[in-house]
Amino acid sequence: MASFDVPILLVTYKRLDTTQKVLEKIAEIKPAQLYISSNAPNPANPGENEKVLAVRSMIEKRVDWPCDLKKLYRTDHVKAGISISSAINWFFENVEEGIILEDDTLPAQSFFNFCKVLLDKYRHEPKVKIIGGSNYSNREIECKSTYYFTAFPHIWGWATWKRTWEEYDFTLSSIRDDEVHDLLKKYFTRKEVIDSWINNYKMVKDGKTFPWDFQLGFSILKNAGINIVSAENIVSNIGFGNEATNTTNTNDELSNASLTEISGMVHPEKLEIDKVQDAYTEMKVAESLKPRTKVEKLIKKVANLINGK
Repeated sequence: MASFDVPILLVTYKRLDTTQKVLEKIAEIKPAQLYISSNAPNPANPGENEKVLAVRSMIEKRVDWPCDLKKLYRTDHVKAGISISSAINWFFENVEEGIILEDDTLPAQSFFNFCKVLLDKYRHEPKVKIIGGSNYSNREIECKSTYYFTAFPHIWGWATWKRTWEEYDFTLSSIRDDEVHDLLKKYFTRKEVIDSWINNYKMVKDGKTFPWDFQLGFSILKNAGINIVSAENIVSNIGFGNEATNTTNTNDELSNASLTEISGMVHPEKLEIDKVQDAYTEMKVAESLKPRTKVEKLIKKVANLINGK
């Protein structure tokens, strides 16, 4: 089997079981260029050193095909958002386009070719920013094409170009407080969704949280971008649980979502956001932002505090 010629970045930390599963999927296509980032253990958490070293040792043994393997093994622990965003910085210092997988994002085999085809097709279309493989809206609306365009960045298994990442703004310094609401109203209609984006914006600006994905979403909207998402779910988040930074609820409907293999490619007729699909996704997001009880609100608040948000 010929090696896969799209560079891949695998972001890892301390979860051996999920990392093994994701790496096995990568090994099936034998990428010619593989980048591995690994956060250092948190000295405040006993036992993490052994877990991190176990992940790194497994990677060293499993990558047994001829490839250009580059490693970013940190010696000092950093917060997850900084670890991931700086790993992507490093990736795009070396490549012009590529696929990004975290250690809990398990792809269907067809995900790789899906990204390859669309990276090539939209390489010179600056309006298109990222290609997502996880359709976590649990879509119930028929889609006539293999993918559609959306305002939502789906980053549980995704691909993009260096040109998109060069617009990334970790501190959101390029966005003014007085323009956030109007910017969001161009794309979203539900108050819960807009308020959530604004709250995330304020927390990042105030240094109260250190994610990386919200900033990507804002950077895309700021630059009038649209995103691709597969009409079928071709990446599953298998990392829900106690070891996760954010996705701790194993009963979440998004946990271990089933995968679909796709074949062929039917392109959308227009290069514009599918408003019907996005309206449904926005409804699902709005529902998820409404804790049902005071206890759930307290649990969510405590979880955010624990995770440094």
